[in-house]
Amino acid sequence: MTYRNYTQAATTSALSWTLSEDDSFNAVRIDLMFGVAPTTAENIIVTIDSVSGAAYDRIIQTIDPIGKTVIMLNPVVGLVRGDKIVVAYTNTDGRSITGSATLDVRPLTERGGMLFGNGIVRSPDSNYNRYRDLPIGQARPADSGATWQGGTSSLLCGWKQDAATEYLWIEARVHNDWDQKSNPVVEIMFTVNAAGTDAAHTVDFDLLCYYGSENLVAIKTQTVSVSKVIGVCDQYTRFRTEFEIDYDATDNNITVGDTMSMRLSCLASGDVTDVTVNHTSFWYKTTHIGVEDGDA
Repeated sequence: MTYRNYTQAATTSALSWTLSEDDSFNAVRIDLMFGVAPTTAENIIVTIDSVSGAAYDRIIQTIDPIGKTVIMLNPVVGLVRGDKIVVAYTNTDGRSITGSATLDVRPLTERGGMLFGNGIVRSPDSNYNRYRDLPIGQARPADSGATWQGGTSSLLCGWKQDAATEYLWIEARVHNDWDQKSNPVVEIMFTVNAAGTDAAHTVDFDLLCYYGSENLVAIKTQTVSVSKVIGVCDQYTRFRTEFEIDYDATDNNITVGDTMSMRLSCLASGDVTDVTVNHTSFWYKTTHIGVEDGDA
């Protein structure tokens, strides 16, 4: 690996610091240091200026610096030649601010459509999934009333939900190998505890997502609703459904490093409202063929 260090000279004016490289790179560390902690309510905005055009630009971090003298930005990975990281701060207080950054430069060469270099093998596109099973036994209902059911000859083990106020909490994390341009997905497997009696019958779910990163006080949130058609089916039939979490939701964009706390509920609007959730998983798109050093 080739590491290159960059500095931002001290300024008391508005900050617009651009980091780029002539090859693919990861920003493994970006630090901002204030001489005196800011007191005005304004955010540091970190944006990717994509070589692919403005349609692919995106805000990846929004950080509240009030009361802090050191801000460490989360790593930014998977940037290609021509991409730029822009760190912007209005600096209304006129605080002295300096910066330092370390970029991991990855001069990848193309052979047969794949990218090679520095021991790294990458796809030029997001052709792979990072997939994690979230063991159902580690999910929790808090005090909502969902109950645990052991496996039987007709039913797999899982959490029984038969009221809209019975919740199931699951947790996941967005790691450094996410491609930062596609929606993470939560997948669940569930069993209906009552038969479907019409071709249009559904089970309706809400997934309420709370998420946030290091150095960010505010918690972002969004709700994803899914109506799964089960049709005519027997009691104890198993189904699968997915929830796509919008990665660039306005004011609630997902960033690398986000920890996600997610609350699943089975809604009263469905035709069958008694289910047992048997399994949950979480996945997102990546260009990485395997789990690389630094992806954890």
